[in-house]
Amino acid sequence: MEWTALVQLGLALAPGLVNLTSIITHAGPVLATYNKKTGYGGGFGLGPSYAALSKAGKDMARAGLGDATSLQKIVKDGTWAKNGMESQAEAQFLLDETLSGVFTPNMTNMLVGTSRAGRHSNTKSKVISLGMTVFSKTEQYNRRVTG
Repeated sequence: MEWTALVQLGLALAPGLVNLTSIITHAGPVLATYNKKTGYGGGFGLGPSYAALSKAGKDMARAGLGDATSLQKIVKDGTWAKNGMESQAEAQFLLDETLSGVFTPNMTNMLVGTSRAGRHSNTKSKVISLGMTVFSKTEQYNRRVTG
């Protein structure tokens, strides 16, 4: 089952590209509209929502998709502006959410088994991580831009 997921998600480019389109098809409409009955959505309007997502996309592309260690360094040494963030609070938010797992692509960890029992095979882990690179990076980018 894990190898099927690896081939379908990791080795195919389409799922990674779908991750990027969901910023437009899902995040934008949720931020733009507000449902009073359910309290769901942002209610910011289409123009401002897509402008904010576009800016966040550029900022996250400039900041890169480093791990928590690189985000900790950006927060600690105050280089958040140089790394595509508007404030130290934004850098801290990205760090906190990355550490809590919200902005971490979980499919690779699930396939490797680290979410349940730690790594069993470094070779297997490296193969899966390499195969899932496109999907994982686009998922992480999507989560950070949307956040």
